[in-house]
Amino acid sequence: MPPDAAGYARRLAEALAHLPPDRRAALASGAGLRLAAPAPLAEVPEVAGLPPLPVETDPALIAGLELRSANGVLHNSLAHDIGRIAEALTHER
Repeated sequence: MPPDAAGYARRLAEALAHLPPDRRAALASGAGLRLAAPAPLAEVPEVAGLPPLPVETDPALIAGLELRSANGVLHNSLAHDIGRIAEALTHER
């Protein structure tokens, strides 16, 4: 069974909690703080520690959620994982 938006939101909250406090504060206080999802969501999941957020659709994510603001991005998507794998394979040659 594929993960749902609530599961991705929990992983995003965990990743956010593990950021250094200054990076977490900068991302969360950035203009345009929002979630990005690969498709419209029936229900917007809550990300612990943040107010309800608007959601933008970005099909390039493939699966997952990302937290975005003018100050940065917290990645939690299949597209990002694939990019990291491709980069690692390229550097190992």
